[in-house]
Amino acid sequence: MKNRKGFTLVELLAVVALMAILLTIAAPAVLSFTTRMKSDMFCNKVETIEKSAQMFGQDNMASIIGGRDDINKCYYKSGATSVPVADCLATDVQVLLAKGYLTKEAAKGNDTPDDFFDPRDGRSLKTNNVFVYIVNKRAYAAFVYNDQRDAELCDGTYYMSGTGIVKR
Repeated sequence: MKNRKGFTLVELLAVVALMAILLTIAAPAVLSFTTRMKSDMFCNKVETIEKSAQMFGQDNMASIIGGRDDINKCYYKSGATSVPVADCLATDVQVLLAKGYLTKEAAKGNDTPDDFFDPRDGRSLKTNNVFVYIVNKRAYAAFVYNDQRDAELCDGTYYMSGTGIVKR
């Protein structure tokens, strides 16, 4: 008898079966990990937006304090009434981009910086509101999320609902 080297069909099937079992265990964990990482990246971007808005608020404190009529005031819904936020300016990410407080990013497949994007789905964050308010001569900022789920994900204060901006 000759000594043949190689694997038998049964051995190959056993290896393929083991790999299939490992793949079914590992795939959901990998997908969950990537989803969690994208969510963390989104929350980090929101922090960047809020810090940039705080710098904007510090630089423009005089125009925020005093309730000038020509600036956008901050309002949120509490039941059926609109509640103003004292010494607050409602701005958006687009203003922060235009004034250089945020750096524009390139869209996927595009090398030209254009906007500020949500890493989870690639949509623009340019039109999202940011409340910049002054307390004890210090600027603070609060990002206005698109929905309650995002606000809960990143521990945010304000989010959009069908009736307007709501405080969580």
